[in-house]
Amino acid sequence: MSKNELPLVSVIIITYNRCRDLERCLESLMPQLYSNCETVVVDGGSTDCTLDVIKQYPIKIVQEPKRGGISAARNLGVSHCKGDIVVFLDDDAIAEMDWLENLVKPFENEKVAGVSGKVIPITNTLFNREFAPDYDQGSDIKETKYFVGCNMAFRKSAIVEVGLFDPKIKYGHDENELCSRLQEAGYRLIYTPYAVVQHNYVASFSALLKKKYKLGKSHVYVEKKLERHPSLITKKRIAYLISFPLLFLTFVFWGLSFLFWALYLYFLGLVFLTGCYFISLGLIIKYRTGKSLLGAFITIPLEFVRECGWVVGWFIS
Repeated sequence: MSKNELPLVSVIIITYNRCRDLERCLESLMPQLYSNCETVVVDGGSTDCTLDVIKQYPIKIVQEPKRGGISAARNLGVSHCKGDIVVFLDDDAIAEMDWLENLVKPFENEKVAGVSGKVIPITNTLFNREFAPDYDQGSDIKETKYFVGCNMAFRKSAIVEVGLFDPKIKYGHDENELCSRLQEAGYRLIYTPYAVVQHNYVASFSALLKKKYKLGKSHVYVEKKLERHPSLITKKRIAYLISFPLLFLTFVFWGLSFLFWALYLYFLGLVFLTGCYFISLGLIIKYRTGKSLLGAFITIPLEFVRECGWVVGWFIS
């Protein structure tokens, strides 16, 4: 099939002050086997070398008037692209040579409105080993209900029909909220393991905490919007939210026991109770998720932060 017979594909990349990551990402797009495509970079007002990097490539740049979050930036990219299919790739991802070709194939079926691909870690770190598998939907082409935002494509006419991304969602779950509306409109969503990008789950523990907090806030907004009537009180939420007040109380009694020796036995009792609680919670997580024991115990503070974000989102949304 000649270039002119292929549907035009627009690859949209949202970026802000990550010029070296962006350069690596753009380099991976140059040898793509799919030929009929354009690349649109939406810049949130970067102050590093981003503009210098972009000038080295035959791509279109769109400047955000002001940073309004990932959904607003994606919508801006869609409004400036020409493609029949719009593809979203994170600026810190690396696409394999046949990525775009394989991501576009399922659109041969007119009922397919979206396709998501496989994501594998760039580096072998603890966080990637334990949490990047959350991105993996297996080794078979199949219908799916949710996408991974760093590697996904949509039929432009379909997302315009259902209203594009919700600009109120600043970070996280925006792609899945859009997927829900596409499915309600009767469209199909496909996962293909053959459209592969490399992408790290997160760079540091502090970044992971920040990510989980934002995801929690976004999740409750999406749940309410889709009229799923999320409950503020659940067994899972209670389990995580109790864990850290219990730990805090243990440290308080430890400090007070230096001043009031009569409290020392209460401190020892709290140490035993807290230890049993965390061990039990960690073992349950390991059993249910298949993570390593270390990964299971790291999950406890992460989910605590996520649930705090969820509670904040419940009250403000």
